[in-house]
Parts: sequence; C-alpha cells; structure tokens
Amino acid sequence: MKLTSLTFGLTAILAMSLLAAAPEKKADETAPPVARGFRLLSDRELADGWLLLFDGKTFFGWEAEPLIDRRPLGVPDPKIAIARGKMTIETEIPIRVRTLFTPVFPWSLEFSYTSGDGLEAELLIGVPSDEGGKTVARLVEIPLEPAAEPKTVTFSAPALNAMTVDGYAEEVPETVVAEKGLTLVMTAGKIEISSCRFRQKKTPLFDGESFAGWKPSGDIDASISDDTIHITGGPGCLESENLLSDGVVSFSFRENVSPCNSGLFFRTVPGSSMDGYECQMNNDPPEEDRAKFLGNDTGSIFRRAAARRVVADPADWTAVTLMADGSFFRTWVNGIPTLLWTDDRKPDPNPRKGLRVEKGSLQFQGHDPSTNVYLRDLAAAAARSDEAAALAEIAPQFERPVLFNPDEPALDVDNAAFLGFKDRMSDLKERGIRLTDFHIHLRGGMTAEKALARQNQTGIASAVLENAGRQWPLSDNEKISAFIDEVQRVNAALDPSERMPVGLQVNDRDWYEAISSENLERLDYILADSMIMGTDADGKPQRLWLLPADYQTDLDAWMEEYMDHCLRILDEPITIFANPTYLPKFAEDHYDELWTDERMDAIVGKAVEKGIALEIQAESPFPNERFLRKALERGAKISFGTNNFDPVLKKLDRWAWGFEHFDLNNSSILQKEEILK
Repeated sequence: MKLTSLTFGLTAILAMSLLAAAPEKKADETAPPVARGFRLLSDRELADGWLLLFDGKTFFGWEAEPLIDRRPLGVPDPKIAIARGKMTIETEIPIRVRTLFTPVFPWSLEFSYTSGDGLEAELLIGVPSDEGGKTVARLVEIPLEPAAEPKTVTFSAPALNAMTVDGYAEEVPETVVAEKGLTLVMTAGKIEISSCRFRQKKTPLFDGESFAGWKPSGDIDASISDDTIHITGGPGCLESENLLSDGVVSFSFRENVSPCNSGLFFRTVPGSSMDGYECQMNNDPPEEDRAKFLGNDTGSIFRRAAARRVVADPADWTAVTLMADGSFFRTWVNGIPTLLWTDDRKPDPNPRKGLRVEKGSLQFQGHDPSTNVYLRDLAAAAARSDEAAALAEIAPQFERPVLFNPDEPALDVDNAAFLGFKDRMSDLKERGIRLTDFHIHLRGGMTAEKALARQNQTGIASAVLENAGRQWPLSDNEKISAFIDEVQRVNAALDPSERMPVGLQVNDRDWYEAISSENLERLDYILADSMIMGTDADGKPQRLWLLPADYQTDLDAWMEEYMDHCLRILDEPITIFANPTYLPKFAEDHYDELWTDERMDAIVGKAVEKGIALEIQAESPFPNERFLRKALERGAKISFGTNNFDPVLKKLDRWAWGFEHFDLNNSSILQKEEILK
C-alpha cells in the first residue's frame, strides 16, 4: 500500500489512519517523515491557533472506507492520491474519508477545494457539545458545490450551541452522533483538497510576569523574564492550580540544552509529581533512545504512543498542542499533526497504570539536574462546562494590557488581519479620513470591551449591533434595552469622541412597530439587508443564504419579487443597507443578467432619496463595481462593515478594493459623528 496513491478494494475497509500503535509497538514509520524545516503554517498562524488536519504530504490522521458492499460491474475502484500538496479523490461509488478531532468552542474550520462538474459530496462535522456535563457531538451537514475555481468552506462554533457556515448563522441541529471530527462523504465525482485546517481558541494560563495559577515543587528552579518561564534542574515540576480533563492545551518551548528531557504531564493526580500522561518535549532525541522507547520525540505520549518525527530544530521555539477527549488523544507540533492514540487500558486513578479520564493538574517537568528549558504561550480550552467556567473565571488575571500607538498598533491575535490593511490606514490618516466599522455583532465571544480594544488597536472606529427580531438574539424590548445598557456601560467611561455607536440589525419587516419608542430613541443607527424574504415550508422566515445552488424557480419572476422586497426595505427608517445587490447561491451566477442597470438605478435612487448608506462589507462580493460607481455618481453614502461572527477581524481586502477603485472621501463615507445622538 503506497501512502501517496491509494486504490480501494471492493469490500475492504481501507485504513489510511496512521493511528499510533499499541504500546508494545513503535510508531508507524511508513509515512514519509516530516523533516526539520517542513512548515505549512506561519508564526502568526500558529499564534492565531491554527492547526492542520491535512499536512499536504501524507494521509496521516485520515481513514477511508466504501459505503457499499459491492461495486457495480464495470465501475472502477475509487482512487485517492496526494500530489503537489493536494489530496485528490475520485469515485463513482459512495465513499467516506474522515479525520477525527475534538475541538472546544470557540473554534472554526476551513476546507478548501476545487472539483469537477459532477461532484456529489458533503461535509459532515460532529460538533462537540456539552450537555449536562457529558460531551456529545451534534451533526452538521454542509453540501459541497462543484467548484472549478478554488473555493473555501468555513465553519465556526463561536459559542456553546451556536454555529455559522460561510459566515452565516445556522440553527443548531438536533441530530446527535457518536462520531466526532470531519467526514467527507462522496457519491460521485472528483475533488482536489488543497487545505483542511481548524483554529482553536484558548484561554491564556500565564500572565508573563508571575507564577499566578502555578506552583513549583521538587528540585527545580523556575524563573520568569521577558514573558518566558525558565525551568532548570529536577526532579520536580511546575504545577497548575487549575484542573482539566477533556479539552485542548498548548504551549511553546525552546531547549537550552539538547536533548531536552522535559514534558507536559496532564490529567495528573493533583499534588503527586508526574503521575499523569506525559506529552514529550524533546527535539533532539538520541537514536538509541528512539530505538529503546516507544517515542521520545516531541508530541509523543511518553512510554504509551510514539508520534511521527515532526522535529523542530532544538534552537527554535516549538509550538505543541495536545487534544484529549476521554480515551482519545491527538497532538500537533508546529501545527502539523503528529499523533493519534486511544488508551484502551483498564481505568485506573493513576495514568501510569491505566486509563484516567478524571480531571487533573498540568505539570511541566524538570526531569533531572540537566533539564534546561524555556516555556511561553501557555493556554488551554476546556470541553466540560464546569471546567470551562473555571477557566473563564481566572481568564481576567492573564489578560494583557492593550497598548495603542496610532503609528504602530499593538495587535492582539484576533486583530491580526489588520496587518494587511495597515498601509491603507496610514494613507487614510494623511487624508484626514477615519473609518468606522458599522457591522460588529456582539456575539460569539465578541464583547463591547473587545470592540473597544479593536478600535484602540487599529484606529478603525467601532460601532456595535446585534440582530433583533423574532427568533433572533434580541427577540423583545427587554433584551434590546439590556443590550443597549451593556454597550453604554462601556461607553460611559470614554471621551465622547471615542464613544461607540450602538445599533440593531433588524430582520422582521415590522420592526419599527415592534420596538418600543423608548428603545428606538436610545439607538444611534439601524442596519438591514435583503437576505430574509418570505417564508419556508415550515412557515418560518426564509433565509435566502440557506437555499441550495440547485433551487428551482423562475429567475425573472423571483427577481421581480426580490426587487419589491429590497425597495420595501429601503422605505423603512434604516440607516444602512448591507449587502446591496445580494443574490443567493442559485442566482449568483446570473448577477449581470438579473441586476440590470434599471434595477440598480432603482436601488441607488431610493437609497439616495432616503439618505441610506450602502455597505462595502469585508469578504463579501456584493455589490460589484458597476453598482458602486452608480451609487457614488448619484451622491450615495458608503459605509464599511465586517459582519463578524466571533472576535476575529476578517480580512479587509474588500475595503481596500473600494479605495483602489473609487475616489472615496469624507463626504462619501458615512461618519459615526453623523449618527451619534
């Protein structure tokens, strides 16, 4: 069996999964070793929490199987191969290709591919959820459209029982499944997977200045300087006060001597030194040790399961991530998958003797007097609700102060995308233009405080809102009032010039009758879009972005109804019309045909007449250049928005496109000062 070109047998289950072997065996060495210098993620991406599920070279971590017992006569076997960094799958019978991982909210996933016209496939994601202290997986189904050009499907679980697909909120499915992770189910066609990765958000466990939350024991010497912990000597350990069972832990280390001989112990018996599982830290193990032990390399579970040799240079900082879910464990080194292992031993309170699933402390080992290692970037995410609550409680003590220099913003991880827009901001500053992001939702981990931090770090003013309407977060006047109160609590401490406007994104067409006059008076702006029209088969509001690409309708008749819908919204007392000229998937290929000059002129004319701004949204193709040119020629106002679904700042390439194609200035850009009450 070649690991760079696989062919299915008729009934055989084809295991591409290079799961770490049973304890008496060495690690599987048939996969090409990942040598020093093999990096697919940048330092910034690693800091952002990105981890690869497909390493671009091997099938490590993946398994596949046919979904039928017999192949029809004359139908060829499915084929899977890896070449030029892509995994190609071609089949004429139903198959599934799967990788197991168990992230913790908030997390997100990216799946990038191209395909032939005959693709029939979908992604199945088992999304971990905590129900009454028990971790289960809810099944999310995402159809994959044929894509001749590169296409990326995004999924996000920003909070417990919340999720988005391609940036749009989805209802949490009721289906509970045993399998977690990602499954690609194909019934026909050919697909090329260029990237599959996910981003795990975590809570920092080290403030960079003190041992808050940690206690040294034994014969180690631990000190702190420059946001780094230095451990020498041993035996002994640096032990966390916080206890974890299932979840994700990450850290970075650098060896000061080689071999390092240190490790992270987890699920340890609290107070008992090194009675736990050990995730090994060693970038230069002697070959004789490798032959003697079951894995002495970084990412191995020492004496239990050997990792692939994804070995960083001993002189470099190495990022390690550990995922634990009951008896299942997975590790990454510098974002590259290195180990999958299931502990099938009998339960025992001490992991040295058997399976331990109970929570325990984290311990960084000082093995002996020769140990000399640096640590930083300690962080964790908990799967169980009680442990997640404990992490949230201690999180404030590890938050770093936000430093702002208008010429050199100090960015946190969530705002890293601003770096690509930084030069543009310098140009705008020289021209006296200050942008406002009018489309910041306070959900999925985004708060008014974080919106203010983003404003301070980037210089882009923040305006915050949330969806209001039946079946939306702000479903009544009491919730709307509480939302306004929360934002104004943060605003109260600010200079008036830095105050964040507060608004609503309205989703019901009778919103101006349902929202009380008192709440309307307290709001600074109202944003609406056209993406909910009519009702579905169950009588619920029809969300156009959920309609499939093969949805059958008379396009011309639908477009006439859609135009009436858009013009009706523009007759409402709104401030911003977001996603102007939006089209759902089944119609977007007919954009130029459906959005005639006459129809565009009608939208622009109504917006100008009513004084409504038209939005350029980050990562949205709507509207196009023809529409915006018409809008600016007629004197329409332009607003900017990111439409976030978590705290992570989206790429602002679409904003930059607006400035590259049009002469945008203070008179054409909606300013927050124009709407503040």
